[in-house]
Amino acid sequence: MKIQVDNENSILDRVESVCVNMACLALIVLVALTVCDVLGRNFMNSPVPGTTELSEICLAVVVFLGFPGLALRKAHIMVDLLDCLTSERWKRGQVMLGAVLGFLAFTGLAYSMTDLLLQAYYSDDVTLQLQIPLAAVLFVLSVLCVMTAISFLGSLRRVKDQEVSSC
Repeated sequence: MKIQVDNENSILDRVESVCVNMACLALIVLVALTVCDVLGRNFMNSPVPGTTELSEICLAVVVFLGFPGLALRKAHIMVDLLDCLTSERWKRGQVMLGAVLGFLAFTGLAYSMTDLLLQAYYSDDVTLQLQIPLAAVLFVLSVLCVMTAISFLGSLRRVKDQEVSSC
């Protein structure tokens, strides 16, 4: 099943573009940090302090920055076992149901992360080595969950034509 989307330059397209560019930047930071840590560890016997913490944060940010684009472009994993047996209308319903379930899942995740964010904020939780406030990291991740939920809803509007795979 192939989904074609409008080529309009909407707000969601711009948000996706910003997320992709920020994910690329976070990946570059992750690679540079790893290279500097390995070089410092091997040649100067002095690793970069907090590399593990920064790597974990960068990796989480990269993953969560990718979710809105996946939702908007319907690039997430779909298993179509019954395509040959179902009608076009049923397939559209499946796409709509998937978007609604994705919206609900990421809304629930955003709610849970906001709860963790408030706990981290009120207890002044920080990372062990660099003392980075966990509330700031969780804030970014929860905002990205909300953006993903909105992208799932936005993907419903973008379904224009559906190409049926031949069996």
